[in-house]
Amino acid sequence: MKAKALCLLVLASMAMGSNSAFAQDEEASSPFSGNITFVSDYRFRGISQNLNDPALQGGLTYSHTSGVYVGSWISNVDFGDAAGAAAEIDLFAGWNGEIADGLAADVQVVRYYYPSHNIPLAYNEFIAKLSYAGLTGMVGYSNDVYASSETGIYYNLAYGLTVAEIYNVTASVGSYDLDDVPGFGGSITDYSIGVSRTFGDSLTVGLSYVDTNGAFESVYGETNDSQFVFSMGVGF
Repeated sequence: MKAKALCLLVLASMAMGSNSAFAQDEEASSPFSGNITFVSDYRFRGISQNLNDPALQGGLTYSHTSGVYVGSWISNVDFGDAAGAAAEIDLFAGWNGEIADGLAADVQVVRYYYPSHNIPLAYNEFIAKLSYAGLTGMVGYSNDVYASSETGIYYNLAYGLTVAEIYNVTASVGSYDLDDVPGFGGSITDYSIGVSRTFGDSLTVGLSYVDTNGAFESVYGETNDSQFVFSMGVGF
């Protein structure tokens, strides 16, 4: 999924009790989780997916006690008139869990789908993550990135910590290797740093600064320029 940065905004994003105490425990252990989030700009690996405009996003995940999970996520997008796509729908399945003391793994397959497109855009990606003591390393691999029939590999390293017991601070750097993709022939680096706070049990507000090294200006134009991104989401 753009199961995402995450990025950053949530986005990364999605983990989702009769009248008796037993019923309350049952509700707390529901296998379903989800969220609805507003962002001032939808950034994916440093690049705006909505021409620097706001987006409304939402997702739902089913998680089994074995660590296996499946879900979907949706956001409005705008790649310009030529592409024609107005929405992105991600379908994903994977597994996460602890594989050693303090070391967690997450592997998933994601289908990025764009209905009502004018040109081919949909593609699959395999994502693997390892996390330890607040540090997360990620690799994303696609043999058909951007529906180009070519390989794209994304590397990301992120670190998160809690400050004053209420603020979640995250920083990340990523590199997207698109050497084989026509029109790209290189890589782009993205950076982000952000802070968020959760109010009550479900409302999370965040602010992130996102930037890239400006590569592929002829492809992305101003959508890879630096930007502050505000997010506000409700989880359930």
